[in-house]
Amino acid sequence: MRLRQYPLVFLTTSLLLWLMDYGASAFSFSLGGDTSSKTISYKDPVKAEGKITVKQVKLLDPPAQSSDFLRTLQTLFQGWEFNPVSIDGRFEIVENQPYYTPEANFPDEATHVGAKFQLNYLYQIAENGVSSSFHNNINNLHWIQRVTNYEFLNDRKGEPNNFIDVPSFQGNPFYDLQFPGMLQPGVFKDYPFRNNVSIGHTFDAELYLVEKTADNKVSIYNGVSWGWKSTINRPKTTKKFSDSLASGLEVDRFNLSDLTPGSKYRAWTNNDLPSNRCNPNTFLSTDNNSGFQLGFDDDSSPVGN
Repeated sequence: MRLRQYPLVFLTTSLLLWLMDYGASAFSFSLGGDTSSKTISYKDPVKAEGKITVKQVKLLDPPAQSSDFLRTLQTLFQGWEFNPVSIDGRFEIVENQPYYTPEANFPDEATHVGAKFQLNYLYQIAENGVSSSFHNNINNLHWIQRVTNYEFLNDRKGEPNNFIDVPSFQGNPFYDLQFPGMLQPGVFKDYPFRNNVSIGHTFDAELYLVEKTADNKVSIYNGVSWGWKSTINRPKTTKKFSDSLASGLEVDRFNLSDLTPGSKYRAWTNNDLPSNRCNPNTFLSTDNNSGFQLGFDDDSSPVGN
């Protein structure tokens, strides 16, 4: 199982209660707060433009027994019993923001990219203050999160992730039990990040509210899907010019603008073209805007100068 690489920041948050009319016969669950997608920009160490976008948060019904979520749980936690259950309730999004950690000397440059996410479950209480029957002990409420994103390495999509978001040594699937005494029942927080800011990353998660009803027995209630994505727009590193060849002497001139002063570059001609009947002797030279020759090459080669 993969180890987490997410920074964790814990804030004091009051546990919220939601009063409901228990006369309703149908189960109802709702999602409040800002569910929208948001984007911020950053630069990587070579000043390439990057963006971080949090995805729209969507409400999920209790997972079906045939779902990938249930299959993943049952595969990784054999001997446990997981039962999807519908209840009444409400989730409230407290925070869902993209973020980057700035480099100390260059505040617009990122050293880490990610998102901050907090979700509160507003559980029911009866008018006399006694918890409703499906929450006999609020401390038995937990969260289970499944991460399903792809990692990107050198712009190539790698193997898909599919893991329950807990350390491999924990022995139970509950996200919040990684931080005993630091998270309140019904409050979920996660600040996942990546530190290679010069490539794209994704983080996709399914998060469910659950209740431990007995030893190794869990009821799974409603959940949400959430996540974020970072993209990087690198500057172009190549530029191609072309022209036709003629018999005799021919001079072709091309202009390359926006070069960084002092930077190194390489120029070459491709003489090995199917249309060539003979590999011509080419002379390649470069000049600056003032006409000063910066370099030249008169090496006649079948693959270019």
